[in-house]
Amino acid sequence: MSAPQPRGSRTAPALKAGAVFAVFLALFLLFDRLSRPDGPQTSASPTTAPGATSTTTAPTRTTGRPTTTTAPPTTRTTRPPQTTRTTQPPLKSGQGVTLQILNGTGELRLARDFKPLVRRYGYKIVNTGNTGANYPVSTVYYTDANRDDALAFQRRFPAFKIVQQAPANLSRDVELHAIIGANYTPPH
Repeated sequence: MSAPQPRGSRTAPALKAGAVFAVFLALFLLFDRLSRPDGPQTSASPTTAPGATSTTTAPTRTTGRPTTTTAPPTTRTTRPPQTTRTTQPPLKSGQGVTLQILNGTGELRLARDFKPLVRRYGYKIVNTGNTGANYPVSTVYYTDANRDDALAFQRRFPAFKIVQQAPANLSRDVELHAIIGANYTPPH
């Protein structure tokens, strides 16, 4: 049998309350450490990625009195991954650009069938026809200062692998001359 406690003694409830408080404090610190975005720190000294900065505070000294402590503040700055992105200039509208479409393959009606695809982008088609020679690669020729228009045309129609200044035998009144070559595959 235990010794009777004098009335009015609050030692036992105070000890229980202190023990419960200590357990909750320990659980709080444990969950706080586990819930960090970078996970629990298991090593004795934190590691820092190259290029990152890390600062911590020194551990606190404890005295005989119970105190509440929080985890030391940590500041980490990391650099985002370096990516190289090549950007092309915005695609110019074909609106109003004059265009001649020539078939350099000998295949029947290829220039005529290509015409509606080009018209969708606003190009003004002034002529369709055939060339005297066969072209293995589709080519866009540009006149005067219309190089950007030719490059925009090439980006819309990737089969046109070659972009060049127009030779003297092509009309200067037309801004672009598209010659369909053997590498062109009509859409289905």
